[in-house]
Amino acid sequence: MEFVSWVENSALGIWMIDSIWGYPIVLSTHAVGMSIVVGTVLMIDLRVLGYAGDAPLPSFKNMFWVTWFGVFLNFASGVALFASDPAKFLYHTVFWTKIGLMVAGVLSVYLLWGNLSAAGGAATDTTKVKNLARISMLLWIGVIVAGRLIGYIELE
Repeated sequence: MEFVSWVENSALGIWMIDSIWGYPIVLSTHAVGMSIVVGTVLMIDLRVLGYAGDAPLPSFKNMFWVTWFGVFLNFASGVALFASDPAKFLYHTVFWTKIGLMVAGVLSVYLLWGNLSAAGGAATDTTKVKNLARISMLLWIGVIVAGRLIGYIELE
């Protein structure tokens, strides 16, 4: 448990535990970051599935810096949240489920955008691309649900 002790006793861990405002601010930042990431990804997924068909897909590429900003917020706030109780998160099945869904979600977006880029954004009517969009939506919704469940499921 050397790692857990090191994280708990780090400046970040101590601040997250001792500060009255630290945890709520970081948790709120995490929620904002997740809404940015999931919001921008879902816009692309929904566009691929036929909603807002007038919007050209290549124009969504300009929004990826916003998505990456959300990823940065989530990573930084996620590390801080982890530091608040590393023993809980390290052995929490739902936490690792969230991480797995998130990795799969990033992979699905990568594959989706790769297929769209290869076709110049015109291949939105293929079954493969639509299925990738559907899978992406399910994975990101799963990330949100798993993230919320972490706070409500106690491990013994």
